[in-house]
Amino acid sequence: MNDKKQDNVFNIPTENLAALLSDLQKLSKRAAKLGLEDALTWSAGDTFQVEKVIARGHKKIREYTPITVNLVGDIKLPGGWHLVATLDHRSAETPIILSVPGEELPTKYRSTGPDCNHCKLDRRRNDTFVIRDEQGEYKQVGRTCIADYLGHKDALNIARAYQYLAQFVGSLRDEDSGYYRSAPSIWALDDCLAFTAALVRLDGWAPRSAGTDGAATADQAWNWFLQNFEPIKTKRGSIHPPEVIEKDTELAAKALAWLDVQDPTKAKSDYLYNVQAITKAGTVTRRTIGLAASIIGTYKRVVERELRYARERKEKYNGKPSEWVGEVKKRIKGLEIEVFGTYEAQGDYGVYTRVVFKDAEGNEFVWFASGYTDLEAGQKYIIDATVKKHNEFKGKKQTQVNRVTVKQGLLQ
Repeated sequence: MNDKKQDNVFNIPTENLAALLSDLQKLSKRAAKLGLEDALTWSAGDTFQVEKVIARGHKKIREYTPITVNLVGDIKLPGGWHLVATLDHRSAETPIILSVPGEELPTKYRSTGPDCNHCKLDRRRNDTFVIRDEQGEYKQVGRTCIADYLGHKDALNIARAYQYLAQFVGSLRDEDSGYYRSAPSIWALDDCLAFTAALVRLDGWAPRSAGTDGAATADQAWNWFLQNFEPIKTKRGSIHPPEVIEKDTELAAKALAWLDVQDPTKAKSDYLYNVQAITKAGTVTRRTIGLAASIIGTYKRVVERELRYARERKEKYNGKPSEWVGEVKKRIKGLEIEVFGTYEAQGDYGVYTRVVFKDAEGNEFVWFASGYTDLEAGQKYIIDATVKKHNEFKGKKQTQVNRVTVKQGLLQ
């Protein structure tokens, strides 16, 4: 965002734009009722984003919309007079000047008191108006005298209407005003997904549907983002955000690449259509964090499904279904496997990872690993494992194992 704004161009946080436009409309209607029509015009420019790198390399994006607000010049008053400026005497020893565009206010009025050239009474006045005639003569008139001086009751209404408009536009220059507050926090999608992947890797996936208020993965991610990933101090010490490692960044990139090639018009569900819309936007807001955070898990399930389907098609062709392997409580050594999926989740005793894999014969296994595992979907390994039990999953025989030791990884 350009810090040096033009006098009549204001960069407004996009989430506050509707409120500003509503207020401009109301103010314009009020001015029209007081006899000043079409004195205020405005237009919106193209929304733009400002990216800022915050703690630990994360990116925060702010979204703004430039609004151009113009006050017309040559405010005509009854009797051939023109309004030059309104002077506000309430808040300073010298007046606050609200000049009409195109008018040149004589410098003597910069230090004038609340005087009135009509009644000439020395008394306290909140506002006075500087007017000029066609010959260039200037007068300063009090609020209660302007109608009498110009001989028309509409004179005060027109002058006050302009004052309302000018004060409002003046308030827009104050960046502490409400229109500049709460600039929307927007998270770069790739950054969001990488951090979510780190959260899931270390703490498991916690859905909002589980009813864990504030502990859902999406809410945890958003809360860390809002506080710029700074450590949280507690009585027991500081809690630090999870560190994003290369594996998290790679997983986020793969998920985005998968969504990018999908055709939104052929989405099989509203959910898939919505996450593709987020992908096209490239950013995440408070409203969309739930959908965005779920992309990592969705992608991992899709990878597993595609790998599983490919293997099942091969098995169907070969005519060999999954069978139980080994004996319960016995050790299997040198088992060559291919991983189909890994899912981190919260259990009664902390985070666990469900790893699904098959051996070279097409027999299916599942391992509920404590904590996080380095095994990756689509990769082959040689492991030793103990058979825990034989069960069935979706009508297929499955061997559950534990005490898995990876002897060799990433086989070609």
